[in-house]
Amino acid sequence: MDTKHLPILRHAGIVLLVAGLLDLAALTYSFVQGLAYVSGLNLFGVVVGVFLMRGSLQAALVVRWLAVWLLAALLATVFVSPFLQPFSLTFAQLRLGMGPEPVAVGLAVLALALLGWLAWQLGREPVRAARSARNLRPWSMATPALVGVALVVGVGVVVAVLRSGEAAANARMLAAQRVTPDYKLHVRSVSKSRGANGSLITANVTAWTDSDIKNLPVQWQEP
Repeated sequence: MDTKHLPILRHAGIVLLVAGLLDLAALTYSFVQGLAYVSGLNLFGVVVGVFLMRGSLQAALVVRWLAVWLLAALLATVFVSPFLQPFSLTFAQLRLGMGPEPVAVGLAVLALALLGWLAWQLGREPVRAARSARNLRPWSMATPALVGVALVVGVGVVVAVLRSGEAAANARMLAAQRVTPDYKLHVRSVSKSRGANGSLITANVTAWTDSDIKNLPVQWQEP
């Protein structure tokens, strides 16, 4: 029996296991310190890492499918996100030092590198040959890639529609009353909650000039 695929699966499993344990440690530390933390691999990385270390080809299929999906979604987010707000606001944020945190950028780059490496490793010829020898049906990687891109584009379209509706226009009008006319306005989010007295609309509006940026939460009641 050909075992050339086993070292590949073992290396991928070790990397996932270590990444999962580090993520669990960061999650635990953040919880104890009361810090905000968006967990990623945690327990899933530990479990699939163990399966890969044991040579599971089924786990390799699942991990590669998910890696391609997440990689496509993250890359699509990189290209779509700049269009979700005015470029002048983005330039103002960068000029005033309010851009992405270096740590967040570094973690995103590491995540992209890990996902790309997993997709490549688990799709190498020895792994494909081992799946074929065991009559395991290959999974098309075009599907997760298209799903990942479509998901991000779909969310972007929904956000754009919400920001151009009547509620967004009302949010801009209320925010404009709190700043001087030289401020530009951008609606970041709009949410609605229903209660006994009608609907409560809450929105977050960013107001900016070349030298200042303000975040203005607004809300109003509708019957």
